[in-house]
Amino acid sequence: MKTPHFIPIIYVIIITENKKLSIELMYVAEFMIKIRKSIFIQMLKLVKMRVNIL
Repeated sequence: MKTPHFIPIIYVIIITENKKLSIELMYVAEFMIKIRKSIFIQMLKLVKMRVNIL
């Protein structure tokens, strides 16, 4: 499994309501920690940036 697989998931979560954002993000976060912590950290930074933009 490589990172491009998870990018669409992140985008879908961002597009959804902000209320659901944190909950769904935690599910993705748990999943990513199992795969790679570095990827998880990078994705979190991207998500934070996009959330600020919204």
